[in-house]
Amino acid sequence: MVLSLAASIAQPIFEGGSLEGGLELATAEQRELAQLYLGSVLTAFQEVEDALAAVKYTREREISLKTAMEQAQRAYSLSLRMYDAGAIDFQTLLDTQNAQLVTEDEYAQAKLARLTAAVNLYRSLGGGWVSSGEAEEYLQGRGSLVEEGGEGEL
Repeated sequence: MVLSLAASIAQPIFEGGSLEGGLELATAEQRELAQLYLGSVLTAFQEVEDALAAVKYTREREISLKTAMEQAQRAYSLSLRMYDAGAIDFQTLLDTQNAQLVTEDEYAQAKLARLTAAVNLYRSLGGGWVSSGEAEEYLQGRGSLVEEGGEGEL
């Protein structure tokens, strides 16, 4: 028994530095994981910053295109009155109508871009959503927005 106790005490001494090597390996793995985490955090910040910039840019574009659309609508209304009065030809009326429709389309595209940017910002901040079917079940009291063992996504 004394021999067994002495052998178990002496064993760590005679491992030839493998304990120190294991400690160095664990420390290096910890540093690697910390760097991976830091990279993930920096990527997340970059995504949020990019999404914020996109929201700002698309909002400004939408505002300017809304003004352009309103002006094109006024121009078409004026052209229609001038056509009815015989002051302009039909081609000029069609040109102003075409300009109005183009600016309305551009405005709709800008609005879509702004809304898409807002969704991307929400997602980059960690937001989630549920499908319309899941939301309907929840509203009718049949479903739950909380996954089993998890948190709700709304």
